[in-house]
Amino acid sequence: MTPPRMGTNQRKDENGARGRNASVPRQIPKSGWWDILLRVKDQISQDNVSIVAAGVAFYSILALFPALAATVSLYGLFTDSSDIQQQLSSLSSFLPQEAQTLIQEQLTSISTSGGSALSFGAIAGLLFSIWSASKGMAAIITSLNIAYNEEEKRSFIKVIGLALGLTLGGIIFVILTLFTITLLPSVLENLGFGQTMQTILSLGRWPLLGIIVMGGLAVLYRYAPCRNKPQWLWVSWGSGIATMLWIVGSSAFALYANDYSSYNQTYGSLGAAVILLMWFWLTAFIVMLGAEINSEMERQTRMDTTEGKPEPMGQREAYSADTLGKIAPQKASTNR
Repeated sequence: MTPPRMGTNQRKDENGARGRNASVPRQIPKSGWWDILLRVKDQISQDNVSIVAAGVAFYSILALFPALAATVSLYGLFTDSSDIQQQLSSLSSFLPQEAQTLIQEQLTSISTSGGSALSFGAIAGLLFSIWSASKGMAAIITSLNIAYNEEEKRSFIKVIGLALGLTLGGIIFVILTLFTITLLPSVLENLGFGQTMQTILSLGRWPLLGIIVMGGLAVLYRYAPCRNKPQWLWVSWGSGIATMLWIVGSSAFALYANDYSSYNQTYGSLGAAVILLMWFWLTAFIVMLGAEINSEMERQTRMDTTEGKPEPMGQREAYSADTLGKIAPQKASTNR
């Protein structure tokens, strides 16, 4: 028996109502986003996001203190490295108090152990710190390959170079952010703004910081996975959602750890390290979640979401762009 042919209205419903022909994310309708969210839920389980995030958190905490050392060393080339403690305290406000104290103690040790002179030893120490910190970035690259369903096909040298480049870029990003946060109030005062306007513009630093974090995540989602690069629009939504979840999640975790948890009673002197590890796990989970959202968002449309000349499906060298995700089953309607 010949199966019934799909009518024009049915094809229109699949293509339009589900966003199969969306050339930009905002063209995906609500029903299409429902499909995406259901697939993301399944992918979190299939990709073992929680376990992978734990591995990323482990490597990240190992890379944290070398990254701090590299940041202090580079920062000391432009100003007094001892000032970084006070300036970093504003960035660490999303962390629980115990984790902030642990980082502050390490910063004190780093900033008082050496100067900012460009000696051979200082340069060698800086390079070693960046190399050590890149191990954490390499773990993030692996996790994003998992989220985008890609196998690592790049050479070892290329992956290490990418990890080093992203690590150095992240350190420079932190330094520029510190300058923005600390210099903006004094610049506003020198320009003659009134106190009210200074307060309003100073508070605007934090939305600006959120935009910067979103941009950093977009760079990660675009360049870290081993695939043909997605267009910026197709990584911006996941990075925006991840940024909002990270801000809310970090603030909630800090509130819980400061007021309701018993980490110190359970783990004793290791309580601060455990709290910091848990925060890294939360951060890694959210970063992977943003990548899963981007991946399934690309799989909602037939259109080419990669850079360059549009290619047919199967020839785009990116799993998310070369495959279509399943749609949620619809309830059958009955005519009475």
